[in-house]
Amino acid sequence: MKATNSLKVKSVLAIFLVAAQLVIVSADALAAPAMDTAPALPEGIGFIGQLSQDDVTYFQNGLQLLHERLPEWYEYVMESRPFTLTFDPAMDGLGRAAVSACCDAQGYGLVTVGQHFGQLTIPDDPDSETVKARQVTFLGLIVHELTHVRDQRAGRFTTKTDRKSCVAAESSGLTKQLDVKRDLAAQLASDPTSDQSLTRWLYRQVETEASDLHSRELWDLYCGAFEN
Repeated sequence: MKATNSLKVKSVLAIFLVAAQLVIVSADALAAPAMDTAPALPEGIGFIGQLSQDDVTYFQNGLQLLHERLPEWYEYVMESRPFTLTFDPAMDGLGRAAVSACCDAQGYGLVTVGQHFGQLTIPDDPDSETVKARQVTFLGLIVHELTHVRDQRAGRFTTKTDRKSCVAAESSGLTKQLDVKRDLAAQLASDPTSDQSLTRWLYRQVETEASDLHSRELWDLYCGAFEN
């Protein structure tokens, strides 16, 4: 995911800019997941590399939020198993939020993030820096990347050979990212005990991201390496 300062859209879409090549990994390139790190994790979810126990806990808390607030999206994550999460600090320096790949010999997909969980925010948007907003942004990223894993596992969007195939592949992940955030905004709005400032921020994000999906500027950044 290649970021750029030329896009001033105040949306998490702006930091999910992907490189022009879909990541396809051979069976022996994905390490077997280490499942002993967090015994409470559901079977089929692993952590490897430099992810910390704080990262594991943060992911577990995100799953709990989905389970309580959006059980259908919790099931979406569960149905994406098996998958492994890992951390590559070099990605952040390259302007990449995350990349995904599928699958190893055991069928595990791999999601690699460029920042420790809970650190992802939206450029030029101070409201995205709150604890709760960061959690929403993280969950959107996870759903986005797991959508790519699911698509590749099902034989969809396995290559990007031109702008059309690039847009199709990325539209799949970005649409699911938008859907989960839209559903969460609606759920929070119906709960009088929820944080209304978070709800207002989330609705603004949903509106912006929905508009971004039809922005030529955005797709030039995602898929500009391909000729029109």
